[in-house]
Amino acid sequence: SAAPARARQLALSLNFGGNDFVLPEGGEPLRNRSRYLELLRAHDPQLDWDEAGSAHVFTYTDRDPQATGGGSGRPRREHSVHYPTLKSLQERLHAARGWGVGVALDELQEGLDYWMDLL
Repeated sequence: SAAPARARQLALSLNFGGNDFVLPEGGEPLRNRSRYLELLRAHDPQLDWDEAGSAHVFTYTDRDPQATGGGSGRPRREHSVHYPTLKSLQERLHAARGWGVGVALDELQEGLDYWMDLL
């Protein structure tokens, strides 16, 4: 079959960056790992495994900076943070091996230092 030969010509992109989604509006990229680590320290969240996305996520709430009125009466916004973990990267590497495709690393500078242990 030509499928295995074609698979070797493809690469699965592994994104080392994450996203901070404001629900339900949408999200923005976490531009650097410092922001991710800051969110972890500030909210001490529980990481939940998203089976469908093969990724860890956590949620937190904050005050809406765009709301009028100021003070603590501002509406609260719920966030969902998606950022790669060793388990999610391992799942993706395992999938790439199973499919017989290569791997391309994106946003390498966004990753946490110990991720290189997987490679």
